Amino acid sequence: MPTVLLSALIATKNNENDKYIDICKKAEEENKIKPNVPETSIDKLQRVWNEIFPQRKLIIEDSKFYATFLKNGAVEKYSANQMSDGERAVLYLASQVLCVPENKILVMDEPEIHLHRSIMNRLWIALEKAREDCLFIYITHDTQFAALHSHADKIW
Repeated sequence: MPTVLLSALIATKNNENDKYIDICKKAEEENKIKPNVPETSIDKLQRVWNEIFPQRKLIIEDSKFYATFLKNGAVEKYSANQMSDGERAVLYLASQVLCVPENKILVMDEPEIHLHRSIMNRLWIALEKAREDCLFIYITHDTQFAALHSHADKIW
């Protein structure tokens, strides 16, 4: 997985945090109530990951991405470069989608690529939910995947 993408996701989170701090400072200056803490792009990534892999948790430590799981009652972790192909694909695709600026059109060519059918549909549903501001266009040969999106327009 390109580290540039994960760096971009961390930079996006830092920008989101900076924006929130600026809003809080302004609220303090104007003697107003501070807003609630917003969900960052990293929070969204972790939520999507946990929907796809409930037995694994995604953590970020010192700008490095790890998956954790319980083994004999102890928490074990492994780095992104030790993840399975499917885990890396989810991390990559979710990061790509979450780094896109607001209100964009996302064209996903073969969204099923490198994903097991058991997680493919859950991933794209979770990403559509995380990015309701964006329009998703899928180019796929998988008619079952297309049929799952019953609310969507289909072009054959």
